[in-house]
Amino acid sequence: MIVEIVYRDRPHSVFEVQPPGHADACIATETRLSLEPDGLWIEADRYEMGAAGDGAAPVAVRRRWWRLLAASAEELSSAEAVIRDGRTAWWRLGDGFVDDRLLEAADRKWLEHGGGSAIGRVLKVDALLERANPSAPLEERCAAMGVTPEMRDAAALAAEALGEEDYEDLA
Repeated sequence: MIVEIVYRDRPHSVFEVQPPGHADACIATETRLSLEPDGLWIEADRYEMGAAGDGAAPVAVRRRWWRLLAASAEELSSAEAVIRDGRTAWWRLGDGFVDDRLLEAADRKWLEHGGGSAIGRVLKVDALLERANPSAPLEERCAAMGVTPEMRDAAALAAEALGEEDYEDLA
């Protein structure tokens, strides 16, 4: 896994994660990237072969292996994006980060053709979710897309400043 952190005001950071093998003790590894309040973490678990008995196949058991703080919350305050294996995982919108995987999943689920600018995607999906369930609060719609209400408002202000379409009319 290659993780790149793109900063506004400092050199970009790149991490290449290649957990070492452990012969018979480790049959697989799982590597995760997580954005938490205290920063960006890279974590790895290993799967160890358990004992087999009575002709049953052995079961691999997951064990925590290691955890690396790739960027503190302070360092992330000047980050613009986090990229995993060449694909944007999170990107800055206002004071927070959009989880692009959740936004893309909501985009695929709710929009027939999808696509467009990232800010447009936030607004189009929000408009469609609001139309599909008018009683759903803004917080619930935003959570389905991986953004906060403040981030959604920042997207609306950015679209308005650029003179983009009124996305509420598109849904």
